[in-house]
Amino acid sequence: MCALVPRVLVVDDRGEACQRLSRELERAGLQVRAAASMREAQERARDASPDAVLVGGRLAGRSAQQMLSELSARFPAASVVVLTERDDALASARALEHGAYETASEGVDRGVLVNALRRACDASRLREQSQRLQARTCGVRSLGAWIAASDAALEAARAVRSAAEGSARALLLLGERGVGKARLAAAFHAEGPGRDEPFFAVNCASMAPAELELELFGHEAGAFAAPRAPRRGLFELAGGGVVFLNEFAAASHAIQAQLLALLETGVVRRRGGANDLRVTARLVCASHRDLEREVAAGRLLAGLLERLREACVELPPLRARAEDILPLAEHFLARASAELDRNIRGFTPQACAALRAHPWPGNARELESVVTCAVLRARGAQLELSDLPAEFAACAPRDTASPKPSALAAFDLPAAGLDLEQLEQHLLKQALERARGNRTRAARLLGLNRDRIRYRIQKFGLEAANSGGS
Repeated sequence: MCALVPRVLVVDDRGEACQRLSRELERAGLQVRAAASMREAQERARDASPDAVLVGGRLAGRSAQQMLSELSARFPAASVVVLTERDDALASARALEHGAYETASEGVDRGVLVNALRRACDASRLREQSQRLQARTCGVRSLGAWIAASDAALEAARAVRSAAEGSARALLLLGERGVGKARLAAAFHAEGPGRDEPFFAVNCASMAPAELELELFGHEAGAFAAPRAPRRGLFELAGGGVVFLNEFAAASHAIQAQLLALLETGVVRRRGGANDLRVTARLVCASHRDLEREVAAGRLLAGLLERLREACVELPPLRARAEDILPLAEHFLARASAELDRNIRGFTPQACAALRAHPWPGNARELESVVTCAVLRARGAQLELSDLPAEFAACAPRDTASPKPSALAAFDLPAAGLDLEQLEQHLLKQALERARGNRTRAARLLGLNRDRIRYRIQKFGLEAANSGGS
């Protein structure tokens, strides 16, 4: 990760010119070390790896492929900026092609060069953070971690896996805010052949059109009146990975047209560029909007929507798949308890009933926030109705918010005693029959979660009798 002061290693064999450049970069607030050769560079960086490497002089004039390959091997975490001779567009293009983060000409204004190096340091920091997160959450982004009990959520997972394993260049995800579209996009990446390549997520509604275009497609050196180094866009940087565009319908017509061209031809073009660049990244688009209405209003290109609908998954709101509420709540509870170092296990029946009765306009995102806040407030071993926001007590069923005498009060233990396991098996069979084999509904009748009822079904050998699935 970048330190508070970005660390830059200057590799340049021009002696005094290299020292002068290093001093100018230090005055601009960078932490700089200088080396006259690759071997010396490795010695200088032994105790602290650089965030960015700036290469100039005769070293920058070597074969771009050889030089950048050697730098990648010696400094795998650093982004590379190459100083080229003035207006040498060919050298700049070759350096970018072989992995340089940016290029700049020898005579470029020092402020422009400093900004390029700061961007390179930021890129290294983000890349390292992403790698650490992937290592810590290995498998979490895959569909194996998709919490689903309802038929709709399970079908969405199957459709995403099928698209990821197939040849689809793009996937369209639809649904209200907070239903889990970003999770499904990450799962599409994790389940596909490019799972080891980058995953980039961009919210199109939060960026100005010009900024979004540069972020996605990049630009060449002469694209602006002021001197700016060439920049690769996310579709180039993603390699064989995935670019996820949330709220893609908010993008301008120009960007939508470029996305359609990408899907039809597999190429992109940087701003100010004359050459098409072939890319292999896959595209995931998501939106909570009525896209047919967006087309009718002229805000969305019909051709783009038609192409995206070739692989489309729509996830209903949480209120329409009530079976998912408690499994998701238990998942969020376990995670929040671990992160906040709290030992809280499960919900009281009153809290469960209130969670099921709530309409969840914010969907799974709202549920996660409510459970996390409740964990912070909780004082007992379980989350209670009083730990939830005040409005939850109002929507909880009355017979749950103010408990009536339990049905168990009508049951008396026979004087001769009984076989508890036989009673458990009998009640389990009754619940499965009443739920017509549906384990989720049977679990609810018995006050169990899915794991506990699955254990009991296996314990009593009822799998064959239970043909209703999940």
